[in-house]
Amino acid sequence: LHPWMLTLVAELGPLAATGAQRPDEPAPTTLAACDDQSVSIGLDGGDLPGGPVSTVVDLRRGVEVLREGAIPATDITAALER
Repeated sequence: LHPWMLTLVAELGPLAATGAQRPDEPAPTTLAACDDQSVSIGLDGGDLPGGPVSTVVDLRRGVEVLREGAIPATDITAALER
């Protein structure tokens, strides 16, 4: 990990983000392509390779898959039932 990011996490505590992708739009592969409203602070890592999106799960009231991505919903459900 980047030393600057490690320092930031040490000061702020854990951070969580699935990405800067807007609903129904392709995932940005550069910081410049990100929507200014969805990214307050960004570290520019250059051009990123495209890839599958994150699977987003809400566990507050059971298991609700909000967005199916690289990990299929069936795999998430099976893992949580163990």
